[in-house]
Amino acid sequence: DDDLESSKAWINVTVVNLPPTADAWARFEELDEDEEGELSGTGSDTPSDMTRGLTYIWEWGDGTSSEPSGEALASHSYTKAGVYRATLRVIDDDGDEGTAIVNVTVGNLPPILEVTGPTVVDEDEEVTLTAVATDTPHDQELLEYLWDWGDGTTLDWSDTSEATHTYTGSGNFQVTVTVRDDDGEEVSIVLPLAVDNIRPVAKASASKTVVAEGGTVHFSAEGSTDTSSDLEGLTYTWDMGSEFVKEFEFDHVFRSPGLYSITLTVFDDDGETSRVMLDIVVTNRPPVAEGWVGPLEVKTGMSIWFDASNSTDDPWDIGGLEYGWDMSDGTVYHTVTGSHTYLYPGSYSIRLTLTDGDGGSHEWVTMVTVQPAEEDDDGDGGGLSTAAIGGLALAVLVVIVVAVLLVQRSRGKDGDEEIEAEETISHQDDLPGIEEATSEPEPEPEAPPEAEEILVEEEVEVVRPREGEMDPKDLIQKIEQDLGPDED
Repeated sequence: DDDLESSKAWINVTVVNLPPTADAWARFEELDEDEEGELSGTGSDTPSDMTRGLTYIWEWGDGTSSEPSGEALASHSYTKAGVYRATLRVIDDDGDEGTAIVNVTVGNLPPILEVTGPTVVDEDEEVTLTAVATDTPHDQELLEYLWDWGDGTTLDWSDTSEATHTYTGSGNFQVTVTVRDDDGEEVSIVLPLAVDNIRPVAKASASKTVVAEGGTVHFSAEGSTDTSSDLEGLTYTWDMGSEFVKEFEFDHVFRSPGLYSITLTVFDDDGETSRVMLDIVVTNRPPVAEGWVGPLEVKTGMSIWFDASNSTDDPWDIGGLEYGWDMSDGTVYHTVTGSHTYLYPGSYSIRLTLTDGDGGSHEWVTMVTVQPAEEDDDGDGGGLSTAAIGGLALAVLVVIVVAVLLVQRSRGKDGDEEIEAEETISHQDDLPGIEEATSEPEPEPEAPPEAEEILVEEEVEVVRPREGEMDPKDLIQKIEQDLGPDED
C-alpha cells in the first residue's frame, strides 16, 4: 500500500501438454517380398514443442520397428507376403505421442523350377532326378520339395532337391516334382519316365504225378524267379481244372479219376506272366461192398432181409453209388436195404454188387438155405396152417375182384372184345405168399350206369402178415395198376 506494506496470495496454474498429431503415407502401391519401399509422414505440435523438435518411430507391423529419428521418412522390406499395418509414432519432448497408420500390401513371388535326369530306366534300376529352383533371397533357403514318382510312392515335403528312386514295376510313369516357398506358393513340373520290365520265370513241382482217387498231391512253385524287387511281390495261380488256387504251395485231394493238366501262372506286380504245366494221372479207387443178410436159413414163403448200408467209398462217391442185389432166382434189387421171399427150396447165392460213378465196382457174396415149408410148425397135425388158409382165401378174393373189374371194363367199351377169366387169373402166379387177408373185401370201384353190380361174399380168416409182405389192399391196387387205366 502507500505505506509500502504488502501481502501475497498464491494461485496454482496447471499447464497441460498437447500431444502432437501425425499423418503418414506410402510412396508405393504394393511391394514384392524382399523389395524395399519408402514410407513417410508428418507431425505437428505446439510452437514450443515444434521448436524443441519431434521424434518419429515406424512400427512396420511385422514385429520390427525403426530407430527413433527426427525425420518421418523411412524405408523397409518385408520377407513374407501379406497385408501389414505400418504405424508412424510422433513423440514430443513431454513423451506424449500421436500415431498414423498405413496399410502395406506385400505380394509373393513364386519360385522358378527345373528338373533334370534320365527319361528311360530298367526295372530295379536306380534313377536320380535333380530339382533346380530359384526364389527371392529370403525364400530361397526356405524352399521345400515334394516328389511323386507316379507309382504310388512319394517323398514328402522336405528340403531334398535331389532324389533317388527304384521302380519295381514296368510302365510309363509321370514323375511330378513340386517346389513350395514359405508363403505356400507351389510350382510343379511333370517329367515322363519309361520303365522297362523283366518278366518272371515260372517253375512248378508235384510230389506225385500218379495218384489214386482220394490221394493227396503237394504242389509247389519253388524255384520261380524274377528280379529282386519283384520276387517278393510275385503271385501264383494254379488252374486245377475245376477251381483256382492262389497259393505258393498247397495240398490238393483229387476226388475223380482222370488225366489232369495243372497250369501254374506266375504274375509280377507289373502284370507280366509266365506259365508252366504239370500232368497228373488219377486212378479210380473202387468202393468196398459190405452186406448183411438174415436169416441165412429160412423156409419157403418166409422173408429174408438184406442191408448194404455198411458199404464204403470215398465221401464224394457215396451219393452216386449203385446197389445191385442178385437173389439167384431171377430177382435183382437196386436198393440199399429190403426183403425177399423164396418160393422154392434150395441153396441160393446172394450177390451184392456195388458200383461207383467212375465205373469201379466190388462184390460181396453170401449163401442162404431155403427149406421146404412141409413141416408142421403150427401144431395142427399136418393140415393146412392158418397162414396157408388165409393165403388161399385171399387168392380167391383177388380172382373175384379181378373178374368184376374186367367185366365192368368190357361193358364200357364198343365192340365184342372178350376177356377170358383164365388170362386174368394168371396174375396170381406172381403174387408172393401172404399170410393175412382183411376181414372184409375192398370196396369195388363205382360201376358205370349200364354195368351190373355183382356182390361177392366170402368168409376169410383174419391172419396177420409177416413183416415185409404186402398188405391185401395194396395188392389189389397193384393189380388195378397192372391192368391199366379204363380207356373210357
